Amino acid sequence: MVSIAPSRRGPGWRGPRRQTVVVYVLLTVVTLVALFPLFWTLSTSLTPRELVYQWPPKIWPSSPTLGAYTDIIGQRQFLVSFANSFIVSVGTVVLSLVAGTLAAYRFARSRFPGKNFILFMLIATTMIPGLSNLIPLYVLMRNIGLLNTHLALILIYTASFLPLVVWLMKGFIESIPEELDESAIIDGASRWQVLIRIILPLSGPGLAAAATLTFVAAWNEFLVALTMIQTPDQRTIQPTIQLFVGYYEQTEWTLIAAATLIACVPVVILFLLLQRALIAGLTAGAVKG
Repeated sequence: MVSIAPSRRGPGWRGPRRQTVVVYVLLTVVTLVALFPLFWTLSTSLTPRELVYQWPPKIWPSSPTLGAYTDIIGQRQFLVSFANSFIVSVGTVVLSLVAGTLAAYRFARSRFPGKNFILFMLIATTMIPGLSNLIPLYVLMRNIGLLNTHLALILIYTASFLPLVVWLMKGFIESIPEELDESAIIDGASRWQVLIRIILPLSGPGLAAAATLTFVAAWNEFLVALTMIQTPDQRTIQPTIQLFVGYYEQTEWTLIAAATLIACVPVVILFLLLQRALIAGLTAGAVKG
């Protein structure tokens, strides 16, 4: 008797395949919609200045030019603000990681009265709208003499991003077996040595994730930087880009587009360098925590 094997392409085969095709089509559409503003910004930055307001607008300029990029790079104020943003963002990352990691280690490895309440209040601070704190922060920085300084931005950004760093690092540290701490303490190590020699090396992905999120948030922040910094030489890059609105009695869209894309370069490089560590840190810390 000859047995006929059932076909793999039965009635139930086309259903999953159609679902897969639909999912990929939807993902492609969403990706194109998300990337279109970036593409339009690139197209605008390469369009000659006199053709920006042409109608109907062209998706891609017929004669691309790098004039906007050379104009931006040639401006001292833009380069100074770029360096200022880098200083503020790096300073915020360092201070947030140091304070956040110490607090997270304490919350992850210790049991004390009011621990859960403190954690709840810590995360509850993120629910307060940032605009409601702007005027009190301005008055505070003015009274202590920190207006128009990078330190003011670093302190404000650190206070804003610290709950995120604490919760992220707390979840990641809790995923590290506590037996490692106990073994090191039995061998004579102190809590500081355990933190520096065991916890921190094993928390690399978590630190990378926290550093990336903090750097991006500090780099892209606009309102606080615009309010606290009025001196041109201390201004960060986001308020500087806003100054091109009305530049030379009209809005220079080519300069804004070029400056925006240049401002994205550090963030893109950081994501490319820490991509694997970022994903590992978010999944191990946020999910397990």
